[in-house]
Amino acid sequence: MRLGSAVVAVETTAKPFFFAHVLLLSSSFCSFVSSMVVWISVVMLLVRWNMDLDWWKLKV
Repeated sequence: MRLGSAVVAVETTAKPFFFAHVLLLSSSFCSFVSSMVVWISVVMLLVRWNMDLDWWKLKV
């Protein structure tokens, strides 16, 4: 019975740390994803701008 109560005590003390760790991971993952989306959109805009410039040169 002592082992079970010790496991329960460890679980109750470890849960807040686990949730904090998960929150930290999810927030860092969200910031990473948002920065990746920003970079991809910037690259796509540059590519489209270059394609428009090439198209304009071809038309002239």
